[in-house]
Amino acid sequence: MYRHTKISTCSKVCIYLTYISSVIITLSQTLNNSTNSKVNCVAEISHKEFWEKEDFPNPQINIDLCGRHCKTSWICDPNAVLSSQQADELDSIVNTVAESGKCSCQNCTSTDGYNISIALVSSLKPSIKSLKDSAVEFIHFIRDSWNFQKCDNDIVILLSKDDRKVYTEAGATANKFLTDDCIDQVHDIIESDLSDGKYYDVLKEMATQYK
Repeated sequence: MYRHTKISTCSKVCIYLTYISSVIITLSQTLNNSTNSKVNCVAEISHKEFWEKEDFPNPQINIDLCGRHCKTSWICDPNAVLSSQQADELDSIVNTVAESGKCSCQNCTSTDGYNISIALVSSLKPSIKSLKDSAVEFIHFIRDSWNFQKCDNDIVILLSKDDRKVYTEAGATANKFLTDDCIDQVHDIIESDLSDGKYYDVLKEMATQYK
């Protein structure tokens, strides 16, 4: 025989409060877990004079080593060539480009654009190769290892402060929009500011032009 048992109003309130309490505890644990990596992160500024390509940090993973104060970024600036505010502004421009719609990947949405990431070094390590060859090897290695866009719809900018040089490598898909001729034209535009050491202006202009 089915027996119907009445639950008092007080009991209902107690059950409800217990449920709310458990939800709050769960949310609190989730928030603690999500911020734990940042709480434990100690940002470092590198004093390395030269960087090996294999040692250069990833701004989406090595958040303590890229000069971005323990936050994920598209910019890795371990030697603090830029100020924090300048890097934040560049990140904002990069995010705008990522929604520009310039994408030829198979599964693009209408707003997908290409991904720009920026690497800044004090200088490139001297070698028997020319500076340009060393830079091309460096930028190709980090674009391949970072792999921020699965279908080569990405662009990496490398700026070497002491060498007063900047380099761009575009993945095969991004290169359909940003051709080598376009890259050369943009490099011509920023040449004067680069010679004057206006690194933020250089990178801002490049990211804006590439948009």
